[in-house]
Amino acid sequence: MFSHCYHYLQCGGSEQRTTIKMVQRRMLYANLWQNEDFAKLTDKGKLLYIGLLTLADDYGRLKNNPSVLRSQIFLYDEDIKNAEIAELVKKIAEVGLITLYQNDEYLYHPNWFKFQILRKDRLGRS
Repeated sequence: MFSHCYHYLQCGGSEQRTTIKMVQRRMLYANLWQNEDFAKLTDKGKLLYIGLLTLADDYGRLKNNPSVLRSQIFLYDEDIKNAEIAELVKKIAEVGLITLYQNDEYLYHPNWFKFQILRKDRLGRS
C-alpha cells in the first residue's frame, strides 16, 4: 500500500535522512476544474498537476525529478520528454499551484492541508 522515497532535509546545517511514506489515495475536489490557476495550464500540465497530487507524501511534498515524474505519470506516453516535464513543472509553479524549494530539487503543494484531510494516526513521520 505504501511506497517510500528518501527526502533530505536541511536541519541546522546538517542533512538528516528521513523516510516519507506516500499514500496511493488522494482527494480531488470538483472545484479544481473551476480553479483559475488550474485553467491556465495545458492539458498535459493539468494531468501532471493531478499526478503530482497523487504522488505527494503526507505533507504535500515530493522530489522534482522530471525522469521519475515522467515514469510515474506518463509511463506509456512516449511523446512527452523529460525537458517538457521540467517546463510543465515550472509553469505549474508560476501559476502558484506548487512551490519549488531547495534549488528546485523538491516541490510542495502550498494548499495541501486545505484539501487533503489525513487522520493523525495515519500521518507519516517527516
